[in-house]
Amino acid sequence: MQALRSRRPGRHAARVVLGVIAMYCGFYAITRMPLADVTTLGFTQPLFMIPLAVPVLGEQIHRARWLAILTGFAGVLLMIGPGGGDRGYGLAAIAALSGAFIAACVKLLIKQLCGERG
Repeated sequence: MQALRSRRPGRHAARVVLGVIAMYCGFYAITRMPLADVTTLGFTQPLFMIPLAVPVLGEQIHRARWLAILTGFAGVLLMIGPGGGDRGYGLAAIAALSGAFIAACVKLLIKQLCGERG
């Protein structure tokens, strides 16, 4: 049982709570938007992970990656449109993007927990 004991139970609890919130955001979005659109917005998770890796993991990001991230977010803006677009997604699109952002935070937290020794 010693192998299953954690030195960071608070971070594991935060990981669980954030994971549940991310899933709830995704489920809410699925009930309000077409599945293809929710899935597309879910694919923005790496766009959130890369900039968050700078302060969390100390990663270095080069100019080409920043350009790719900005291009990706421009595509998201085109998809949902300013103010939710003519499809009226509004809150559902915000929930889908929030779920992707929180899931990115969870993945970085897991990576941080795996990298810690001692």
